[in-house]
Amino acid sequence: MLMQLFSSPERKREKFEKTVRKEVQSAGLPFVRTDIHRIDSEDSDAPLPSGASPVQLTHLQQFVIAEEPRMHICAFWTEGERLMSEMFAVVQLQASSTAVLARDPAVNWSRGLWLGETGRKDPVAQTVSSAVGPLAEKVEWNWEKGIRKVGLLWGIQLVVLDPQRGLLCAQTADISSGLGYNCGVEWFSSLCESVRGIEATGPVKSNKRFCFVPRSMGIMAREGIDLTGATKMDLFG
Repeated sequence: MLMQLFSSPERKREKFEKTVRKEVQSAGLPFVRTDIHRIDSEDSDAPLPSGASPVQLTHLQQFVIAEEPRMHICAFWTEGERLMSEMFAVVQLQASSTAVLARDPAVNWSRGLWLGETGRKDPVAQTVSSAVGPLAEKVEWNWEKGIRKVGLLWGIQLVVLDPQRGLLCAQTADISSGLGYNCGVEWFSSLCESVRGIEATGPVKSNKRFCFVPRSMGIMAREGIDLTGATKMDLFG
């Protein structure tokens, strides 16, 4: 009975919260709040890009950190295991269109490829890539435990909200404690700072246009981010 208590999903989420709070304190950032959201059954199946069977997501554990920009960490759970984590923040910047760090379709291992509305040579994607620099290399693309594998399709997205703001999203697979191997609260804070104030213009103008739809979009709307009219593009189509 004691072993079951200590290995319960609730205890695992409590332990994870302590880990996040420790990372936040280490980064010198204020901790705002944390919430647990039950995931509706119709939106609970998570397809795994590796080809494994979908898993049923049951909970989203949200952490709200800092004020400007306000950062959100969203960890997705099965009943007893933590899978991928998503992060997002609204950042002051000027960009004309979406830029995304996507998994390179030419290889089946962890490698990122910066793309924009006009492909690999898109000027917005190139500007964002230069601003982010080696921080992009800290995305952990693969997660594996037993027969379960998660291979992420995207690592970082910058989506234009309006002429002065962009929605910065990041994602990491989880293969260790914290928010993923080589990736955590301080990393995302640095990522926000790297794109703050940039000017990235290109031949295409697009607002609220995602290349990959984050699983945390419902939380974004709940937090007051207006995604009305958001669309999705297919860079590999």
